[in-house]
Amino acid sequence: MRPDTRSTVHHPAAKWLLAEEPDPKLIHERWANGALALVEAGHAFDVLRIPGSLINRLAGVPTPGNLGLLFAESGIREGVIVARNLRWYYILLPPDSTWAEQMAGAICLQRGDVLGVPHPGRSHPPGSYWVSELPDLPSGLADRVAVWRLLSRLQEQPGAGVTG
Repeated sequence: MRPDTRSTVHHPAAKWLLAEEPDPKLIHERWANGALALVEAGHAFDVLRIPGSLINRLAGVPTPGNLGLLFAESGIREGVIVARNLRWYYILLPPDSTWAEQMAGAICLQRGDVLGVPHPGRSHPPGSYWVSELPDLPSGLADRVAVWRLLSRLQEQPGAGVTG
């Protein structure tokens, strides 16, 4: 499957995601070329990084459909990225969602950390993609209760404290 390279200049989700970026044109160009955009966490959104081994085990077979269902069952319907090779999952959270709890090896990226963000329309491998689409508005980002629900399920698995 070829990467999605449709224009993102007028994409509603790209507008809020890039609102605080110093050079949104560069990001749109990267997406147009099929590359990941490098977006700094801690401005328009916060990011929780979860080890892929735990998500993949809970999903059974980590297909886009199974992964989408797994996150939806916890109440997370938008804003989830799976990194290439299923090694990490990233949940976009509202800004200032500081996640201090250490559960299931999840960590909150800090302001200044950079996240590789796939094209808003990319929903399948190969490469990084959106397990659940990028929300059109920041109000669609995952809330603490839904994330807590998912992490509690992950924490119950054997090896939940192991990262990677």
